[in-house]
This record gives sequence, C-alpha cells and structure tokens, in this order.
Amino acid sequence: MSQRFLVRNEGFTCVMCGAENGPAVGTCRDHCTECLVSLHVDLSPGDRANPCRGILQPIGVTWRGGSMERIRYQCQRCRALHVNRIAEDDCRQALLALAVEQG
Repeated sequence: MSQRFLVRNEGFTCVMCGAENGPAVGTCRDHCTECLVSLHVDLSPGDRANPCRGILQPIGVTWRGGSMERIRYQCQRCRALHVNRIAEDDCRQALLALAVEQG
C-alpha cells in the first residue's frame, strides 16, 4: 500500500507557545517555527486522519552531512515516534538547544 501525500501548506497558531505560523515557502508547514512542537494529526503525510491529535514533543534532531536535517518527536498521548524535516525558517536557537539536549 503506497502512502498518499497531500500537500497542505496552512498557517496555524501553535498550541504550545501561541506563535503565529504562516504557510511555509517551498515546503509544507508541519511544526511551529519557534518552539518546534507539532501535532500528531496525520496517518499519511497531509491527510489529517490520525485520531490521536496528541502533541508531538521534539526530542532530538537527525544529522546528515554535518547538518541538522530532521526533528525527532515523541507523541505525548500515544508515545509514537515521528520525524519532520527542518524548515528554513525554524528558530536556529531552538534547534541548537534541542541538539545539545540530546547529547
């Protein structure tokens, strides 16, 4: 069964920090640019069909070629692990703090 990717580039107000997040440029907005929190809303990217709706708390980053590439998450409701691509306009200070936290 192939995953179906639905492009959803919608702005939103972050449930964690209240930051206003506009649509992303060149990609889809899937997490807060300030605190990096996301919501567990998709079964397949963009479908908004996941009934969990838990908060995806950032727990680390993945690296590729010496650069941070993705944010690692754990859902605070169902404990599932998830990853999202880092966006160009993500807060660099929040990303660096997350990278340092994970050791």
